[in-house]
Amino acid sequence: FVEAMLSKVPSERQFQMYIWYKKVKDGLSNAAIWTGTKVGLVKDPKWASSVIPPNGPRLMKQLFDIHGYEIFEVGAFNADPHPGNIMFDPETDTISLIDYGQLIEVPEDYRKHFARLIISIETHDVQTCQKAWKKLNQKFFWKETQEYDPPDIVYAVASMHFGGSAGGVKRIKEVG
Repeated sequence: FVEAMLSKVPSERQFQMYIWYKKVKDGLSNAAIWTGTKVGLVKDPKWASSVIPPNGPRLMKQLFDIHGYEIFEVGAFNADPHPGNIMFDPETDTISLIDYGQLIEVPEDYRKHFARLIISIETHDVQTCQKAWKKLNQKFFWKETQEYDPPDIVYAVASMHFGGSAGGVKRIKEVG
C-alpha cells in the first residue's frame, strides 16, 4: 500500500523544487503587494499567505513507521488513531500523536504472531498466514464450504484487511 502510494508521488527532488517554486512565487507576491506594483505571475494576493501542503504519502509512511514502532518495539498501541489525534508541524516536519486515553498493551507473543501474519501476506505464504491468523485468536467461517479458517480465504481476508481493497482483490485472484 505504501509503495503504491509512494510510486504516484513526486520524488524528493521534485517536491523540493515545488517548495522552492512556491517560496519564489510567494516572495514575488509579497514584493508586489509591499511595493504596490504588479507582477505578471501574481493575480491573487492570497498567494502571499499560501502554505505549502505537506507531502501526504511521506506523512503516511511516517505514521505507519510510528505505529509499527509502537506495536513492535514498545508493545503498546493507541486504539484511537484518528486525524484529530495527529498534530503536524510543517515548520519542523514533526508529527506528534496525542490522546493516549485508549492505549492498549500488545503482549510480545501477539506481536510475534502479528509480525508473522504481515510477513506471510507479503511473501504470499498462505499456510503461515492461516497459522498466524489462528494464533491471533481470529476465527473466520466460510459459509460456502461450511468450514472455519480455510487457508486461501483467510489469506485473502487478511490481505484485504492489511493491504486494502487492491491487496485483497489481488490475493483473491491469486488463490482462484
